[in-house]
Amino acid sequence: MPKERIFPPKLTEFNDYVNIAIPYLDTNAVRLKVPALPLAAVKLLHSDLINNNGWLQVYPLTIDEVTATKALRNRRDFLRPEIEKTMRIIFDDIPESVLTENDRLKLRLKKRDTVPTAAVVMDHAPDMDVEKFIHLQHTLRFSDPENPDSDEMPENQKIILENHVGVAGIADDQIPFSNAKNITRFTHIAVYTEAEVGKTAYYRACYESTRGERSAWGAVVKAVVA
Repeated sequence: MPKERIFPPKLTEFNDYVNIAIPYLDTNAVRLKVPALPLAAVKLLHSDLINNNGWLQVYPLTIDEVTATKALRNRRDFLRPEIEKTMRIIFDDIPESVLTENDRLKLRLKKRDTVPTAAVVMDHAPDMDVEKFIHLQHTLRFSDPENPDSDEMPENQKIILENHVGVAGIADDQIPFSNAKNITRFTHIAVYTEAEVGKTAYYRACYESTRGERSAWGAVVKAVVA
């Protein structure tokens, strides 16, 4: 059974979690020895009434088609990883000895395993899209189809990305992929030269576990170098 994550992958569940966990951290900050600076930072990310652009202000607007805008969705998608990153800093500084069972329940903090979790072979590949085209660059965005709302890499996994630049129209099973790269984040910028302008870039990706075992390759993605 997969290990439960601290941060729920679905946006609705993430929203429920932070609306409980962040006030709980604030209320129990002294007892839990929560460092002041990251606590202040995550509270501002969660609620910013002065600028009206914290999670509490932004998220409800993004789930209503009347009020949702691209700018609000972009702000929401910026806030989520920043909140996760800052909360991880806080959690890393909380002594294990002060955590009660109720703390662990409210904050979704499991006791640290003394036995490492075994890496599994993923039964699916990451999804991949070319998010941005600019001169001599493609920005690739990866997502886990099982957790499309999260930028968190599946546990004990990285992405292997291969590409090929050549003429248009090569059949998928005839593309001579090479240039394998290890990707540990959900975005990657592929850079090209002037000599490659007008050619087609072909990409494919798979997951690879810490034991070196790979998933199947995902669908081939193609984009012209501008």
